[in-house]
This record gives sequence, C-alpha cells and structure tokens, in this order.
Amino acid sequence: MKDYSGSVIYTIKTDSGIYVGSTTNYAKRKSDHKYIINTGQYSDRLLYKNIKKHHNDFRIELYKLYPCYNKYELRCEEQRLMKELNANLNTYECFTDWRNSRKDKIHCKCGGIFRRD
Repeated sequence: MKDYSGSVIYTIKTDSGIYVGSTTNYAKRKSDHKYIINTGQYSDRLLYKNIKKHHNDFRIELYKLYPCYNKYELRCEEQRLMKELNANLNTYECFTDWRNSRKDKIHCKCGGIFRRD
C-alpha cells in the first residue's frame, strides 16, 4: 500500500494563472512537470499552453504539507484548494470520473463524491 504520510499540495504559477496539484513525491513531480514542458508533451493542456504563452516563465512552489491516509483524502484537499485559490489552469477537477459510477460513496465536505476504497 502506498504511503501518503509525506503528501504535499503544490502550485504552479505564471503571470496570468495558477495550477494546484498534489503528490506523494514532490521532487519527482517537479521533475516530471519540467520534462513535460521541455519536451512539449501535453501541449494541449491549459497549464502547458499558458506556460508556453509566458515563454516558459513559471514557478513551482510547495503550498503545504498534507499527510493523509489515502489518495482520496489527498485529492479532496487538492480540489478544495483549487476552489479556494481560484485555480484557472487545472484542466480537470479531481475525480470527476468517479461521480455516480461506483457503489459505497463518500460525500466529502469539499463537494466531491469518492469511493470508500
């Protein structure tokens, strides 16, 4: 089982936007974002279009440590912060695919609906 005790929420900022993400391995995730930017992968995504528009001028910053028990708790907090910070560069909301598709649902106070497992 994956360890979520070292989970973090991070932001990527440009002059005209903010992206909110979460991970259990911040150093690797930062590296992954930089690799995607340098190779042009996912160039259709809002975040990477915005970074390209700003000539690759962006900042990746640790927003907060968020030790938790599982992926769903982490994503619930990520979604809450997306709303709180008015993140305008996230292409997808957290777990929108899970809505109304699984049994045994948890209704999070952030408004998300998640599977219990």
